[in-house]
Amino acid sequence: MRKLLFLFFICNFFSFDIKAQVEEKSTEQDTLQIKKSSVEGKEEKNRNVMLNAENSTGPRTVNIGLPFSGDIIIAENGVPVVYYFYPTNPMAAWRKDNSLSRLGLLSFEEGALLYGKTGNPVRSFTRDASRRFRGYASILLSSTGTSRYDVAFTGPLDKKSGLGYILSAYKNFGKGNGINYQFTEWFDNTTLFKAGLQKEYKKGSVKLLYKYVESKMVMSNYVPLRYKGDGNFSELEDFDLGKDSYIPGSGLIPYRDAYGNVGTAQLDDNKYNQSISHNIYLVGEHEFKNDWNLSYSSVYQDMSSPMGVIFPISTLIDPDANDGIGSQYTLNQLIPQSDNQMFNTRIQLTKEIKKHRLRAGIQQQYFHRKYQTLAGAYYMTVEANPKIYNLDRETGEIIYFDGTNAEEILGPSNGVLYDDTWNKFAFYVSDDFSIGPRLDLGVGIRLEHQNFKTVHDQFNASNEIVLGDLIEADMNNKFNKVGIGNLVYKLTSDFGILADGTYNSSWEMFWDYNRGEEGTPIAINGNPYPRTNVEGEIESVVTKFGAGVYYNIGNKLNIVSKLTGIKKTNVRATETILYNPVDHPLGAAVRNDFGPEFYDIQTLGWTTDIVARPFKNFDIHFLATLQNPKYKNFNLNYQFNDTELYGSIVPGSEGTYDYSDNQVTGLSKVLLEIDPSYKFYKRKMRAWLSLRYFGKQYGNALNTISYQPW
Repeated sequence: MRKLLFLFFICNFFSFDIKAQVEEKSTEQDTLQIKKSSVEGKEEKNRNVMLNAENSTGPRTVNIGLPFSGDIIIAENGVPVVYYFYPTNPMAAWRKDNSLSRLGLLSFEEGALLYGKTGNPVRSFTRDASRRFRGYASILLSSTGTSRYDVAFTGPLDKKSGLGYILSAYKNFGKGNGINYQFTEWFDNTTLFKAGLQKEYKKGSVKLLYKYVESKMVMSNYVPLRYKGDGNFSELEDFDLGKDSYIPGSGLIPYRDAYGNVGTAQLDDNKYNQSISHNIYLVGEHEFKNDWNLSYSSVYQDMSSPMGVIFPISTLIDPDANDGIGSQYTLNQLIPQSDNQMFNTRIQLTKEIKKHRLRAGIQQQYFHRKYQTLAGAYYMTVEANPKIYNLDRETGEIIYFDGTNAEEILGPSNGVLYDDTWNKFAFYVSDDFSIGPRLDLGVGIRLEHQNFKTVHDQFNASNEIVLGDLIEADMNNKFNKVGIGNLVYKLTSDFGILADGTYNSSWEMFWDYNRGEEGTPIAINGNPYPRTNVEGEIESVVTKFGAGVYYNIGNKLNIVSKLTGIKKTNVRATETILYNPVDHPLGAAVRNDFGPEFYDIQTLGWTTDIVARPFKNFDIHFLATLQNPKYKNFNLNYQFNDTELYGSIVPGSEGTYDYSDNQVTGLSKVLLEIDPSYKFYKRKMRAWLSLRYFGKQYGNALNTISYQPW
């Protein structure tokens, strides 16, 4: 008897790890101390950030009520380590290593004001040159075979002139969870070097820093599970979770480029897996006589960055399609080493005037990326280190992919070409001030001018219709706007009310399909998915409002309980429908894309955050989050009306999917976490425990596939 199997795919592109209580402290006690305005101290000390035990090489992606969309950034010395995560993976340009002296999280409001981003950016700072030699070293060895070596040195070159140096080296031979990929030995093989000179003078300092990063990482991490219904899953008999890989063991992947040319990629080749970046920083600060403090930071980055993602798209498995092993439909998107340049500068002035803490800054951002995607669509066996194959439906013969027969394996899916340039210039101001002894207020605005230019192919979706003319488009003179505000009202010395709000808008370009009267994509000249040649422009807005109470008893007990509402409009999605009628003349499923579709996300949540020290040396952090993330204005009307394939509309091939008011995928309504720790041996050692509870989640926007709490 045939069994009906489903796939549950877990995707973990970037693994992050940061403690819930982030301490910011400098180890450079003997460096020149510059008086800084207190507006610089914006890190969240006890941020409601969950620990992630999967990886210790970087900070965790943090989104409160919103799914990841590329907004979260990592900053080093005040500027982002990459402009955008695609195709420049931030973990291929930054690591939490011994060269960093400080690491902190910015609030949601600060992330919007300083960077125009949504979420809680991670902020890190390279060590200063010290007036005497200092060394920092660490070695990590794991039971799965990972080894990591990390060393940094600081010291003087000329004490009289205030000239010093910074040197560091980092090497990670990462095995991850110990998964056997077969085509590569390492999950993460990264080398990082830094070298810098710093000049101290009476009123400030200036630092010139070079950073080199070479990284090879496995980007896909999907696994198959059997869905038993009602949110329950079980392992497949021949697939060992945590040890087996669901990436083809040979590492050979068939593809088509933007012009329909067929080829084969080896995932472990440098062309498809090695990222190299050269980064030059200029960082400094200066104190003027009138107590204005200047800080500035610039980075130039040249980065060659590939990205390879293999993602299964079907849920049904035919257990008899491949000798009982089973099969499923898979897509890949390979980006060979791309060409990226970034120039990012931030200059900021701060000053305290009586009860006002003023800040004004400018930020200039330039980013150019030139890349191509190599697309592939094929069948893959469901087993450890699967094999790619095709099935001759007339003869029943199974044709396995051996690296030379890509044409026989691939479906009609072509890659794309992109040559994009962003230019942004932003101005921001803020003021934190007090009105009387009880009320503290903060306000800020950011205005960003944006120009964008793109050159790309015509999104050819058919191997038979390949147009060589490239499309050029501009989206200039757009203004992204940010407004933030917060208040704290002290009812007593220990108890009070707090509130905050954020408005953050941004513009983006999109390309629509040619659509018929029903609003669904239509075929033109035999091309089933033709895009228009005229760009579209849309503004997305994130609004966040929160209010609550706090209660403090020195460092013994700190409680914050808060209601927060978040809404994001015009979220872009590309929906794909596979339709396979019984009497289909081609005997195979028809794939139709409906996108871009735009929808909203809305979340209302209640969070209670407790940090306590009930007795000496013992600390405990507890966080409870109740939230209700929902889709809004999300309806998809579909109709398969390709008369060249059907001759007419096939019954049952049209309808509507309504996702509105469904729970957002991958987000739980209930989140609980607790972190007790105890320091002993004169507070030089610490024992800690981390416990997490995740409420029910859904794996699709229709909320028909769920995951039980864990």
